[in-house]
Amino acid sequence: MKVVFFEDVEGTAQVGEVKEVKNGFARNFLLPRGVAGSTSKDNLQRANSLAQKEARRQQKLDGEARGVTDKLDELHRHHRGPRRRNRPPLRFGHQS
Repeated sequence: MKVVFFEDVEGTAQVGEVKEVKNGFARNFLLPRGVAGSTSKDNLQRANSLAQKEARRQQKLDGEARGVTDKLDELHRHHRGPRRRNRPPLRFGHQS
């Protein structure tokens, strides 16, 4: 049975994908839970709009994550670690 997915189903499909699945899986799991629907024109449009919405959400999250990583990189660049004045360098296995 061909279905269009309205939600991500781990290991099966993502939002907006049209896939051929076994009849029992579609009838007993996907359709009753509203996770997928038949491949009608209305369902295809709904899935397409959900996929676009998910893509915009993902882009926003990616941008936020890039901002956080840039801040962390900047902090890491300026951090010099603990200062060790007038001490000999530490050797492997040596504790101070």
